[in-house]
Amino acid sequence: QSKYYDLERLARLVEATTFTLRERMEGTLRERYSRNGIVLGLEFGEFEKEVRAPTQDIFVMFDASFVTFKEFFLEQGRMRRRVGEGGGTLETPAQVLKGITLYHKDL
Repeated sequence: QSKYYDLERLARLVEATTFTLRERMEGTLRERYSRNGIVLGLEFGEFEKEVRAPTQDIFVMFDASFVTFKEFFLEQGRMRRRVGEGGGTLETPAQVLKGITLYHKDL
């Protein structure tokens, strides 16, 4: 068994993280703005200041970190050659990255 963390498992962890980010973000917004159906009662300027700008900061930071993660992932894949080396399907790291679902993008 490899001493390294399996890359396929790492890809699934990133998916789960984005799903959790989405759920937490939606929950926080619903909790804060539940009395007016999330943000329907806000004027646009207030929406920009109170909702969009802070959430946009989180997404920008995530996207920058994801670029770094992809570089790391591909480098690890080059060093290990194949993602599913201990059994299972053999996919290239690029194929695994392409298959990652980033759930927070749906927000």
